[in-house]
Amino acid sequence: MAINTLPLSAQNRAPNPNEVAVYEHINFVGKQRIWALEPGMRQKLVPFVGNDINDMISSIQVGAKVGVMFFVDANYRGKGNTTIQSINSLPPEYNDAISSLIIFPREWLTPLGVSLAGPSVGATPLEASSRHPRRCRTQQPLTPISATT
Repeated sequence: MAINTLPLSAQNRAPNPNEVAVYEHINFVGKQRIWALEPGMRQKLVPFVGNDINDMISSIQVGAKVGVMFFVDANYRGKGNTTIQSINSLPPEYNDAISSLIIFPREWLTPLGVSLAGPSVGATPLEASSRHPRRCRTQQPLTPISATT
């Protein structure tokens, strides 16, 4: 049986411009999962990150053309926040707690048609109306967290 002697970070790759990568440990090392905003998609909904990385995410790399909204519970519930920059060490309230994501084009700054209902309730992806296709209704704004590239 061959033993892989490469450090965990050597097994991972940086995300492409339309991708978001999450990592098990700070500084973008450890187990990695990548999701892409494919051409023609308005946003990528990830209602559950998967059992292999759920409640284990400690850092997030964000591609140059996307942003990500993340939540501590599945189905966009619980406390959430948004970033368009990579975060090499998530703050304590998000470290080892993220369960769902929404990936969106960076120029939007927030996901399309998402109604933010506050940290205890979560967010609900909505159909965009033709009258206000990029409007987001906010009952309680998210507090930006510091991010590093």
